[in-house]
Amino acid sequence: MLKAYIKTENGRLQFDRYIRKPFIVEAVQITPENIEEIAGLLGELKEKDGEKWILIDRRLVPNIRKAYVGWYITKLDENFRAYSPKVFEKEFLDYSDEWAAYLSE
Repeated sequence: MLKAYIKTENGRLQFDRYIRKPFIVEAVQITPENIEEIAGLLGELKEKDGEKWILIDRRLVPNIRKAYVGWYITKLDENFRAYSPKVFEKEFLDYSDEWAAYLSE
């Protein structure tokens, strides 16, 4: 719905406030046990000084180049993203059935 152009008393454009509707993603945390499988899906497994990490194919995950144990991989349809634990915990909530009615609108 197109809102009418409204100026405030001081003559400036008035902006309304909105909340962005959340959406559901699937996610997996990279562990020592699954890092090889995830690397096979998204890039190439590398190791330096005993630490394994994934060199990510930018065509598959455009937002990040490397992912490490503890990081999260999200999937929405066929699109993947990678997040450090700090960013993931800040940006995502655990899904529960209480969200179902809100998200189906």
